[in-house]
Amino acid sequence: MAFIEYKKKPETAKLFKDCTPTQNLAKLMNDVFDSLNGRHCKQGITLANMEDRFKPLKAMLKVLDITGQLHRTREKNSNQPMEMFVSTTTLRGMRIVIHSAMILTKEMLDNGYSNVLPGKWNQDPVERFFGIVRKIDDCPTAHSWLHIFRILSL
Repeated sequence: MAFIEYKKKPETAKLFKDCTPTQNLAKLMNDVFDSLNGRHCKQGITLANMEDRFKPLKAMLKVLDITGQLHRTREKNSNQPMEMFVSTTTLRGMRIVIHSAMILTKEMLDNGYSNVLPGKWNQDPVERFFGIVRKIDDCPTAHSWLHIFRILSL
């Protein structure tokens, strides 16, 4: 990671001497994305590797819980920052995504799937479709949207 290199350089070492917590969070987030972005079989989650693939997800849930708890319990006139680095809505959303991915993966593996590819669980094709509709008509009425939908669905 870049943090390590900047810590080694004499001209930047002083600026990066206390960056270990940020470095650890960046590494954890990278591991979480790796667990959730499997798009082909080698990156998939199986019964054999499920616990290893869930470790960073469980660790991130702990970080999110601690962050939320610290925000709720901080004192107004303390030296702690008044604002969090993410909103409570984002914290809640991240928890939901991680819990949902873990539960759905376990359910799929328990019901006969041999490999789960969480990177395929997205709405990119839907977003791409709506992007095409917007390129054709930036502000479609219900009638024109249905017409465009029919044309694109052929």
